[in-house]
Amino acid sequence: MAFDTITDVTFIGAYNLTQLHESLRTDGLSLLAPSLVFICLLIAAGIPGNIISILVYGIQLKSATGRYAIIALAVCDMINCCLSIPVEIYIMSRYWTFDNGALCKMSRYLTYAMNNSSGLILLAIAFERYRTICTPHKPKIQNSFILRSSIALVIIGSLLALPALWIYGIQTDRFNVSMLNGDAISLTHDNGLEYSEVSRWVEVNDVYYSSVITKRCLIDDSMRKSWLTYGHFLFLTIASIVVWVILLIMYINIGRKIKRLRAGRGSINAEERIRSSAKRKKHATMMLFLITVAFQFSFIPFLIITNIRFFTEPIWYDNLTHVQKMVYHLILRSYYLSCAVNPFIYCISSPNFRSAVIKLCQRLRNFLKDMTCNSHK
Repeated sequence: MAFDTITDVTFIGAYNLTQLHESLRTDGLSLLAPSLVFICLLIAAGIPGNIISILVYGIQLKSATGRYAIIALAVCDMINCCLSIPVEIYIMSRYWTFDNGALCKMSRYLTYAMNNSSGLILLAIAFERYRTICTPHKPKIQNSFILRSSIALVIIGSLLALPALWIYGIQTDRFNVSMLNGDAISLTHDNGLEYSEVSRWVEVNDVYYSSVITKRCLIDDSMRKSWLTYGHFLFLTIASIVVWVILLIMYINIGRKIKRLRAGRGSINAEERIRSSAKRKKHATMMLFLITVAFQFSFIPFLIITNIRFFTEPIWYDNLTHVQKMVYHLILRSYYLSCAVNPFIYCISSPNFRSAVIKLCQRLRNFLKDMTCNSHK
C-alpha cells in the first residue's frame, strides 16, 4: 500500500499515520516556536501602539509634519497586526498540512499590499522632507495633498501586489521521513534517496523510514518555474534596491542641509530663528528617518532569505541544522517587525508625541471615571 498523504488513517508497519500527522505537526511547531513568540509579541505591541498613533495624529497633533502619511502607515500596520499576522499564526500551526489555497493567496497578497504601500509612503515622506528642507523657496506641500497622495500610494501598492494572487498557493513536496519511538526525527526533500518510494515502513536499527507528501503555503505548484514568479522576485529585489538608493541620497542631502542651517551666521535674532527652525526640522526629520530605517532593516533580511529560498531550495534548506532552520523561519518573518516598532520610535524621538499620549491617557481615564460614576447613579 503506497504512502500517499500524511492525512490517511491507515496503519503501516508499527505506526499509525495519524500519529505521523501529529508528530510532523509537533516538529513544525518546534521549528516555528521562536517565530510564533516573535509575531505574538508584535500583535500585543502593535495593535495598541498603532491605535494610539492614529488617535494622537488624528485628533491632537494636527499640525505635525507628515501627519496624514503617519496615519496611513499606522493603518497599514494595523491591518497587518489584525489580519495578516493572525492568519500567519494559523498557517504556521498547520505548517506541513496546510491545504487552503485561497486563504494562502489572500494572506500573501494582503501582506505584500500593506508592505508595498508602507514602502511607497515612506518614499513620499522622504521626498516631502527633501523638498521642505533642501528647496525651501518652493511652495510647501499641503496636508490635503499628502492625504490624497497617501490614498493613491496605498492603491498603487495594492496593485503591485496582485501577482501574489497567482504566485502563492499550495506547494506539495515529497519528503523522506524517519521516525524513532513515534517521533519524526528527520524530514528532508525527496531527491531519489533510498526510502523515497517504499510502499511500507522500512525498519533499520529501530528507526522507521518512508516518504510523505506535505502541503505548505508557499509558491503554488503550477507557478514554481513560471516566468511570472521569477519576474516577481526580480522586480521586488530591483525595486527595493532602487528605493534604498533614493532614500539614502535624499536623507544624506537633508542631513547636510540641516547641518548648514544650524551653522548659519547672521544677526543674533536671525541666527536664533534659523537655529530654532533647524532644530525643529531636525527632530521631525530624525523621527521620519528612523521609521524609514526600521522598515528597511526589517524588510532586508526577508528579501534576502526569500531569494535564497526560491533560487536554492531544497538543497540549501535541507543542509541547515534544526537551530539554523529555526533562525531561518524567524528571519523569514522579520518584515512584521515594522508593524509594531513605529509607535516606540515616535515616543523616543518626539516630545510632542509623548505629551500627546499622556494627555490622551488622561482623557481616557477621565472618560472611564465619568462612565463609572454615571453607572452608579
